[in-house]
Amino acid sequence: MHFETLRFLVIFLCDSGAVMITTLLVSQDIIASIIFTIVLILTGYFLGAYDFLHRPSFGLRLTTQVILFFTFVFSVLAKRITGYPLDFIYHNVFWFYIWVLLNLLLVPINIALCNLFPISAVLVGRKHYHRYRRIANLLGFKIIDSVPMVHIGYWLNAHSDEFGRLHNVEAVIFTPVPKSRLTWVKTLAERYFTQFIVFRSGSPLTYLIGLLFLTISASPLSGIHMRIKRVVDFTAVVAILLFIWPLFIFIALLILIDSKGPVFFIHNRIGKGLNYFRLYKFRTMFKDAESRLREFLESDPKIREEFLKSFKLRNDPRVTKIGSMLRKWSLDELPQLINVLKGEMSLVGYRPIITDEIGIYKKQSLIVFRTPPGITGQWQTSGRSDTTYLERVKLDIDYIRDWSYLKDLKILLKTIPTVLKRKGAY
Repeated sequence: MHFETLRFLVIFLCDSGAVMITTLLVSQDIIASIIFTIVLILTGYFLGAYDFLHRPSFGLRLTTQVILFFTFVFSVLAKRITGYPLDFIYHNVFWFYIWVLLNLLLVPINIALCNLFPISAVLVGRKHYHRYRRIANLLGFKIIDSVPMVHIGYWLNAHSDEFGRLHNVEAVIFTPVPKSRLTWVKTLAERYFTQFIVFRSGSPLTYLIGLLFLTISASPLSGIHMRIKRVVDFTAVVAILLFIWPLFIFIALLILIDSKGPVFFIHNRIGKGLNYFRLYKFRTMFKDAESRLREFLESDPKIREEFLKSFKLRNDPRVTKIGSMLRKWSLDELPQLINVLKGEMSLVGYRPIITDEIGIYKKQSLIVFRTPPGITGQWQTSGRSDTTYLERVKLDIDYIRDWSYLKDLKILLKTIPTVLKRKGAY
């Protein structure tokens, strides 16, 4: 188990235990206490209480008050669904105890736990290093290096791997910076895989209300938005699979009849966090596809040049007859719905890539890999294989930088006519 995971579990379980004990003292009912604790902690998790361990899980923040409100709503629903008596949720005294626990008592407890499991960090700034270092140490950070503002770019480049990951640094902390410099910090956050946070002030008291730090989000698709998107994806895919499972069986039979080989093509792709996952597709190629491609590329320099531009060919000798039909109608990608169910992909996002392609993204931005890849996206609805690879990379990056729920809806709606017109599909 990773050290970061252990720290998260300790804080998560500590909060759960505190809520359960408080509820049990009031209700005198262990089952009711468990139900309420599950509702409150899961609501807190969904609404972002545990997104960043460098701040209190709850505390005197607006988010905590919103969590309390929805906890009451979901507790009422749980009472009606389960039929179990949770009458204490209608008592003001009970909510006063819970309010004090979440807003005041859990903050110092979580700080103490963070000091037991310190967060490795680099402190960046121009002055007052010692002051902010003391505050960081008090809150559970372990400052492993202090770097001048003007040198941080060189430092990050020297200490990161080829994918922009800093394996021994969980956070890069900046002392207060002018608003004009925040864009520059955000640019760094796109390139390196670690948390970028900025001190808003030098008063530790602001930690209680969640205003001591500003977390730099490289993309609007993070936190609660990522979880809402995940819930929508999962619900939609379950509904789709209930209707189209006969089509899965029919396509599988056609593939087996058409050529020798397995029904599914499984390939390692790079997804969220630059981690590999196994992508599922219906097999559209012959078993000896790679040798066929190699001979085809060696036979004609123009064909080789076409392939190197987008890693695709209009007349691909590897593709079977059924495979060609599946590709034209994008039916070969239906098994990726399984990847969505597993949380490895989303309905809308950037295209999952292979290792050889990562260098092209690195020259532009690695921001896309903070989110899961998608079955469809801006590239698929903007010409697909008729676009150049650099255009595809730019479309992926622009999608993540300017993500919104409305943009996802527009892409989903545009995907249907794009598939029917078979534009750029081969």
